[in-house]
Amino acid sequence: MRTITIVFFLSLLAPYCTANAQNPLPSIELECSPLNVDLTTKEGLSNTAITNCKLVNDSSFQEEIDINIDVDGIISSSAPSSVSVGGGQETVFEVMWQVSSGQNVEEYNFTITATVSSFNGIPWDFTGTQDSNEGMIYVKQYGLEDLFIQVGPNLFGSATEFQISCDVSNEGNGNDKIIVEVTNGLELTDLGFQIDSFTQSVELKPGEEATLVFTFTTPESVIGEQSIDLEFNAYSKIEKDKDSSYSGIIMNYGILLEADASEAFFDSSTLNSSDAITGVAVVASIVIGLMAIGVFIVILRKRKLNKALDFDFD
Repeated sequence: MRTITIVFFLSLLAPYCTANAQNPLPSIELECSPLNVDLTTKEGLSNTAITNCKLVNDSSFQEEIDINIDVDGIISSSAPSSVSVGGGQETVFEVMWQVSSGQNVEEYNFTITATVSSFNGIPWDFTGTQDSNEGMIYVKQYGLEDLFIQVGPNLFGSATEFQISCDVSNEGNGNDKIIVEVTNGLELTDLGFQIDSFTQSVELKPGEEATLVFTFTTPESVIGEQSIDLEFNAYSKIEKDKDSSYSGIIMNYGILLEADASEAFFDSSTLNSSDAITGVAVVASIVIGLMAIGVFIVILRKRKLNKALDFDFD
């Protein structure tokens, strides 16, 4: 019965084929691009991509084409369920791919299939006339870090060793190296600090945490109380390699330096000429003031003594 039906349809189509020199049977060609699709899952960025497809109908019949998308894993897709294509014509449609934020790095296969379901209103499902394209979706890696500095003592004297603990975590979707730098390390060493390392790093899987410890030693001598900021910068190596301007997270840890107890009232080596003149003037004024008070006391005592003598004489 099936053979008879096919022969019957071919006999109906023969005049069209002779006149138009087109495919004597319903047919369809599918061309899609790109077939290698990149998707990102980083929050704040677009997590969609599009594949453009073209359907070519080289027959002389109006065809109805069913579209089917088969994709692995967590990828979702959207496309028209069916498309009409005129004889000897072509049409286009889009397939949109989407992935949820935060998904880990992975690769997924997909197949886009176009099947002729009818021509000129006549069902055409027994020959399986179709075309398909296969491709791959790549969930791309992104880097993201978190930084927390543990609160500890922040008041130190001279030549004092202390440690700062930096808790870091990999908030990206793939294995990454999280790097922490003391960004003002050179400035601190110019002030007399000693630092065991300006940079530390750790390899982490997604969601893993680690603690990086920096050891500091304050200057050998501290003149006057000082407020100092220790500046830390944590960043993902993945993101830094993509974009050198990537800044990551910057945090400051403030400390106070106590002045040495043995320091003199003032240190002339730290003063410029105007400061020295001012200091000498202040000291001289104090000395003169004390001398004047002493003279006044002596005079006052003499007057009291004279009065006492006069009284005795009377």
